[in-house]
Amino acid sequence: MNFLKSLRIVLYSLLIITILFLLNQVVVPFGKISYKYNFCKKDNLITKLLPQDRVKPIKNCKQKIIGDPVYFNLKTFRKFKKIKLGIKYFSKNTPLIQIGSLIDGNLWQYDLRPVKCQLIDNLVRSNNWNLIKDGRTILLQREKKYKTINNFLNHLPNKNKIALLNYNLKKDFILPYYKSSRVKKVLNCKLQGRHQIFTYVANENLNWTFEFKKIDYNKKGNLIINLYYKDELIKSDKINNYANKFILFVKKPKSGFYKIDIKCNDNVIIKKITTQQHLFNFIGGIRFWKNNKLPINIYTNSQVVYGQTTNPNSLQRIKIESIGKKNDIIDFNINKTYKLFSQPTTATTTKLLIKKDDIIIKGDGIFAFSIKQLSNPLFQKISRFTKINNLDYILANYKIPEKLGNEEYAKVEFDLSKAYRENGKYGFMISIPGLRVNDKIDDWIKIDEINVELDK
Repeated sequence: MNFLKSLRIVLYSLLIITILFLLNQVVVPFGKISYKYNFCKKDNLITKLLPQDRVKPIKNCKQKIIGDPVYFNLKTFRKFKKIKLGIKYFSKNTPLIQIGSLIDGNLWQYDLRPVKCQLIDNLVRSNNWNLIKDGRTILLQREKKYKTINNFLNHLPNKNKIALLNYNLKKDFILPYYKSSRVKKVLNCKLQGRHQIFTYVANENLNWTFEFKKIDYNKKGNLIINLYYKDELIKSDKINNYANKFILFVKKPKSGFYKIDIKCNDNVIIKKITTQQHLFNFIGGIRFWKNNKLPINIYTNSQVVYGQTTNPNSLQRIKIESIGKKNDIIDFNINKTYKLFSQPTTATTTKLLIKKDDIIIKGDGIFAFSIKQLSNPLFQKISRFTKINNLDYILANYKIPEKLGNEEYAKVEFDLSKAYRENGKYGFMISIPGLRVNDKIDDWIKIDEINVELDK
C-alpha cells in the first residue's frame, strides 16, 4: 500500500510538473522565458546546426562551423514579440560573423545582425581612432572632428569617407546636373527571380513597364512589386496575370532615388523592362536567364564580386577590368556548378565581361549595364574586404563581443513580429562570409553555447 501510495505521489508530481512546464511555455506568466543550448545533449526546442557538411561533429560539448552559412530553428508554443540571441564562441580567421532571423520563408530572406566585426573590434581596442558611444550606436573617427553622434548626423561629411555596419543612415541624394529624358530605355536582357532596382527621378513621371513569364505555370508563388522612397513603402502591387504587361507609374514624384523591389521566386522570368528613367541600376546583383544576347557587359562598384551557376554549360572565365587602371584585368574563373565563387576587385569601378548566361552575379554594391548609370545613393557597408585607407568614419549599431578567456560572447536582438514562423518554428542563420568547406584555409568558428531570451 505504501509503495502504491508513493508511486501515485510521484506520478501526480510528474503530471503537475509537466502541466506547469507546458503552461509556462504557452502562457509565459512572467512575460519572458529563456533557454540555453550547449550541445551536450539533444534539445527539443533548439534544433541542431545544418547542413551537416558545413559543421564538424560535436566534441566536448562544442561544435565547429567550417562552411557558410548554417541554420537552426527555435521551436516555441506561441508567438513572441522580441528575442535576444546570445552565442559563446571561439573563432579563427573570421573577420565578420552575423546572425540572421528569417523574415521571408518563400524567398529565404534574413534580417542580419553583426556578432563580430574584426575591423571595428581592432580599432576600438587599439584606441587608434576616436570613439563615441550612444547605447549600441558607435561612431569611430580617424581624427576627432565631431563631439556627438547627433552632430555627425546633422553635418555629414563626404559619403565616400563613411562606412556603415548595421545602421540605416537616411539622406536625400539630389543630382543637381540630372536632366530627364523622353527617350525610353529598353532592357531586353532576360532576368530570373527577385531583383531590386535603384532609379532616379526628377521633374518627370516615374514610368516603368515590366513583362514577365513563368518557367512552370503549375508552380505557385507570389509576384509583388514594391516601390520605396528612402526605405518607406509608397506603392505595392500584386501581379496575378503574367500574360499582361505591368506598368508602374507615379506622376511627378518628389526628386530623388527610388527603389523598386520585384519580389518573386526563381520560377519567374523578367522578359523585358521598358522605362522612361535613364538612370537606374541593380542592387546587390543580377541573375541572368537563358537565351540572352551575348556577351554581356555590366559595371559595378562592389568591393567583391560573386559568381555562381547550376548549369554546366555556363561555366566560364569572366574578365573583370578595373576602370581607370590600365591593363588591370582579373580572370574570374567559375569552374564548378553550384559553388559560390568570390573575387575581390581592385578599383572603385569595374567592368565585367560575361560570355555565357544562366549565371548569378552578386556583390556588395550596385550593378549597371552602362557606366553612366552607375550612381549609388547607398553608403558603403563594412564587409570582410573593407579597407580603412580611404575611410575617415565608421558608424555602427554594434556592441563589441565580451571577452571570456579565449572565448567571446555576443548578443543580438530581433523583432519577432516581423519574423517568419511556420509550424511553431522561427528560423535563424549563422553567417560567416568567406567561410568555405575544403578551401585549405584554416578558418572556423566553434560554438560553445546558444542562449535565447524571449519576450512576449
